[in-house]
Amino acid sequence: MQVNMGKLENSGCEFAISAHVIKQKGLFWMVTVNGSHTMDKLTNVSTALKSIEVAQSLGARPSLMFQEGGSQFGIHAMRTAGIDPASGKEIFINSKGEYTFDYDKDERVEVGNSNPILEGSIFSSLSYKGFTLNITIGYKFGGDAYNNTLADKVEKEPGDLKRFLGIPESKSDNKRYSERFVERDNLFEIRNISINYEFKPEWLKRFGVKRLNVGFGMNDIARFSSMKLERGTSYPFERSFNITFRPTF
Repeated sequence: MQVNMGKLENSGCEFAISAHVIKQKGLFWMVTVNGSHTMDKLTNVSTALKSIEVAQSLGARPSLMFQEGGSQFGIHAMRTAGIDPASGKEIFINSKGEYTFDYDKDERVEVGNSNPILEGSIFSSLSYKGFTLNITIGYKFGGDAYNNTLADKVEKEPGDLKRFLGIPESKSDNKRYSERFVERDNLFEIRNISINYEFKPEWLKRFGVKRLNVGFGMNDIARFSSMKLERGTSYPFERSFNITFRPTF
């Protein structure tokens, strides 16, 4: 059944800059940088989309909340004053500004936004005497994320002066979404590196080959993030290698 769940207004900007850093005989270096930012606003939210059941069925943690005038990328959790060292319990802050040990899902507010200020990629290509080195880099900064690694793995005992929550005493504690686990999600990652060599045609004539290109590449080389979290626990990732051999007869 088709249902109009609401209305969303999007706007934004993007850019792309390419430059020939070096362009000489036998040596060529080109760099391309692109980026974008999106601004969104929920102008209308249906009753169905406001329901907790629908938001939870989308699989996000913490579960999504949609509010008119807000953002689809909003992260909603209960505000917190940290951990009480005497009891090991978290001190929450309700809408009245009062401190309490009781978590109330209806007291959640937007404490972060996963939409980055800027995200994009950098591509560099360096060629010299038949060799070509390509590097692709991705980046984003200015957005937030809920660090489920900390929320799921931390332990604490009464008397410990730590930032983290104690071991959950019940399954319902796993749904206590706290502002303490919302962190800035800045990322810089080297996505791909490849090196190729194009043989000179005069070297290939005796073998009856017109062109020959060989290469080696790697994916998911390195990742530098402001968030410390486990990867591959909910969605797999892999570092891969490839060898290319492209003859033309």
